[in-house]
Amino acid sequence: MKYNEELYEISKNLNITNDNDIEESLEIELLEVLLKKFRENNYTIKDDCIILTFNYPIFGNPESGYNLIYSLAKSGKFNKIAKEYCFYITNINFNHSDYTDDNIEIIWDYKSYNEGIKSLKLKNTNNC
Repeated sequence: MKYNEELYEISKNLNITNDNDIEESLEIELLEVLLKKFRENNYTIKDDCIILTFNYPIFGNPESGYNLIYSLAKSGKFNKIAKEYCFYITNINFNHSDYTDDNIEIIWDYKSYNEGIKSLKLKNTNNC
């Protein structure tokens, strides 16, 4: 590849946004929704993971946070946010046409998250 001054200057001045970038406000909103579920003790624990379920009843309005998670999952942004916190969508049920409630199930692997934080703290401590 040859260096071209003109092309370099043009590329330097372009204002291109990266599709991998996630708005910080979406990340904060997602975390607030998940934390609200935790505070309400509206979760189950299974195999060292916490399971959160967001419902959309067939005859009613979606549960708080359902639409946000649905839109993030549909756009592919949920996984980009969730990988930092060890969140995983394990079940998405969209059967409104089958006369059943829709739901989204999220698992938080809190042990992996805590181990990652501990190793990060150790790494930062050793660098000082």
